[in-house]
Amino acid sequence: MNANKRTILIVDDDKIILEMFAESLESRGFECLRASGAEEGFSILERVLVDLILLDVLMPVMDGITMLGEIRKRPEWKEIPVIVLSGLNDAGSVARALHSGASDYVEKSRWNPDDLAIRIQEKFVS
Repeated sequence: MNANKRTILIVDDDKIILEMFAESLESRGFECLRASGAEEGFSILERVLVDLILLDVLMPVMDGITMLGEIRKRPEWKEIPVIVLSGLNDAGSVARALHSGASDYVEKSRWNPDDLAIRIQEKFVS
């Protein structure tokens, strides 16, 4: 891991989306760690201090909102910004994510990877 790069953990069970967002962010100088589900995401968080988490909502075994709740319970992780990525765009889904501790909510269909990278740079990276 490069000490000068911001490290982003991307948790998404869709490998195409995972790679699409990772490649876009890596091209802008971020280091991206990839997890295909909550268990793998927690394993990475146990070993690596990350600067930001991109978290899918709809995943098998443990959904992203449940994972977010678990992240917020841990003192060493509770301050990490978490952007929830979802295909859901209803007000209830957004409210549930924000109430659970999400720093931001991005509807996947309305954002391309480049837009997300710019948003991360503007909002979460000083």
